[in-house]
Amino acid sequence: MATTTILRNSSIGDDWIRQACAQQPIQRILNSTGQPSGNILTCPVRLSFPNIFRRRVEDVKQADGSVAKVEKGYEVVALFPPDTDFSILHEEYYAACAKHWSDKYDEGTKQYYGLETPFHDQGAKATGAKSYAGYTPGSISLNLSTIKSKPPVVDMRGNPIVDESRVYGGVWALVSINPYAFPKDRNDPKLKRGIKFGLQAVMILADDDNIAGGGPADAKVQFAGVKIAPPAGAPSAAFGQP
Repeated sequence: MATTTILRNSSIGDDWIRQACAQQPIQRILNSTGQPSGNILTCPVRLSFPNIFRRRVEDVKQADGSVAKVEKGYEVVALFPPDTDFSILHEEYYAACAKHWSDKYDEGTKQYYGLETPFHDQGAKATGAKSYAGYTPGSISLNLSTIKSKPPVVDMRGNPIVDESRVYGGVWALVSINPYAFPKDRNDPKLKRGIKFGLQAVMILADDDNIAGGGPADAKVQFAGVKIAPPAGAPSAAFGQP
């Protein structure tokens, strides 16, 4: 049986993770002329909190005090393995900062200020009162989203996946992403500012432990060893009898 030591709540094995990431590192996607298209392909990542087949719905309090269900975007969190080379993503991030937030650049420190970073340490959600399975301290996660249209989801042969059960928290995938600036309203000083990565398309690669805290239980495992005689006269008492 494979052993995973570099990630939490995984049984796919360290060897597969390292081999798959070496075969498919983060890279720019090229267009038909061989030039960068603006989209980036991740290395193999685990998906967390996927809302890919339908938009996430959020309860929003209205002015009259009532609560309405409001549709948000299609979303997923990409959990990157440790030792991932983020050089390309960092380059694209800073290029987007220079394009959209040149006024937030400090010549003295050579850094951008007042911007939200898209790169999050998984450790923030790995421990504490609200800890989540599958999050590994020291590794990076990206919150990916799109509000335009449902991103296509395919298998390794490029066939569309319509079975939603195949896209769950913990499954391995490649994700096509691109950087964009937020918010749209630059005049509101109360809104957060920064660069995020948009969700373009998803390719499912391999199954792993379900980290969503749900999913169907294995009935054979749950009820193994149960030996209760049916009550006398019950139809089940005749099961297996001539």
